[in-house]
Amino acid sequence: MRALAPAWLHGCRLRPCWFEPTFHKHAGQLCAGFQVHVEDAAYYDHEAFRPWRLLALAFKALRRLRPDYPLWRDFPYEYEQRRLAIDVINGKRAAATLVDDPAATPADLDALAGADESAWRAERQQVAAVLKGRCAVRGARTAQSRCSATDAAPARKPRQFGPAARSDPAR
Repeated sequence: MRALAPAWLHGCRLRPCWFEPTFHKHAGQLCAGFQVHVEDAAYYDHEAFRPWRLLALAFKALRRLRPDYPLWRDFPYEYEQRRLAIDVINGKRAAATLVDDPAATPADLDALAGADESAWRAERQQVAAVLKGRCAVRGARTAQSRCSATDAAPARKPRQFGPAARSDPAR
């Protein structure tokens, strides 16, 4: 992983681990893996840590080491019958395709993630602007100096369940 994309390892610490699954395809076998540590301030950097890239890099490294290893579940995943589990989790086929493509590089995976991240940042800025506006209005009305996302949410009447809900003529 360090040889493929060392910058993708920033912001966390990887620690090797060994374990023995009690069920599924590797039950009873000693397996190797790694733990991702992000709770220690000595390693964790919120701006540098990119968990999707880290796991995509791990899959890519494994694919290079063992090209014939069956990385992807090829049987139905929960409610999904046609797509692979990894495609459902990622929302599209592109990530697994790039991992499986021997010619694809981390830069290709980076470009794939970059487009989604840009769209997410734009949406996040829109939501932040709306919340900031609500905080300003609410702060002006109540003379509050601080406003969190939960403070900015509009008040809603709690839903009632049970006999009281059924007897309410307003419903």
